[in-house]
Amino acid sequence: MGHNDADNGSDKFAISIPAGSLVDRLSKRWVVGLCLIVGSAPTLLFLRCESFNQLLLLSIAATLTNVFLNPAFQSIFADMTPREKRGRIMASFGVGGIWLMGGAWGGGVLGMIMTTMGAFLSGYVYNYDSSLPWYILSCFLIAMGVLFILLVKEPEKAEI
Repeated sequence: MGHNDADNGSDKFAISIPAGSLVDRLSKRWVVGLCLIVGSAPTLLFLRCESFNQLLLLSIAATLTNVFLNPAFQSIFADMTPREKRGRIMASFGVGGIWLMGGAWGGGVLGMIMTTMGAFLSGYVYNYDSSLPWYILSCFLIAMGVLFILLVKEPEKAEI
């Protein structure tokens, strides 16, 4: 699955509408946090894949996680960003998301800088130990999920 395939959402379209509806009824903060934590499992298990079927199961698990993660993340971002500043903030950070087993994409200035730095550094880390990037990613997904649950406060009234 290439980067463009992750962007167009065709691999998860059938379940994205009911998932989005469910996300709207739940705490977006908890959905994002739990999806990040749960998403660390396929990342770690990827190191143990020995067959196409195992990789297929991990891809399905990651896709199901993405179906909930990105709508919740984008919705809470929109809910928390004042309308009059939304364009500037989106230009800085981007409107991307995290696609488990598909990479992260930002589109904004800061997002692209971080993506470039991550790609540069990951090559050195991979040369040191080829499994280390997967362990680091998994740890960061767990940490981000916990921090998201603990530190992000959903607004009483969404910015429209």
